[in-house]
Amino acid sequence: MNVSGRRLEMKIAAIMAISLILHAAPVDDTRNMIAVNAMRQVGRTLTYDPEYVKLDYPMGDVPIEKGVCTDVIIRALRGINIDLQKEIHEDLKASSINIPTGIK
Repeated sequence: MNVSGRRLEMKIAAIMAISLILHAAPVDDTRNMIAVNAMRQVGRTLTYDPEYVKLDYPMGDVPIEKGVCTDVIIRALRGINIDLQKEIHEDLKASSINIPTGIK
């Protein structure tokens, strides 16, 4: 796939991710802020790169120029002071779910 095809995929993935976020968010300015934060990435996050990268914790991220649709979501939520990486980590730590070791 060529570069413009990948960019189109990223835009479609971002739109789908934004739609899911907006559907789940409370009906107030929070939805708008999430959407605005996600839209700010259009034209900046240009490369779809699903390669595994070990991230810092908390607030780890890949460079803004690349990523996948979940990176768009995570960055949009950080714009309203929600660190999804930290929230998921804390939930898993507090739960009785047994996460197998060796999972990246």
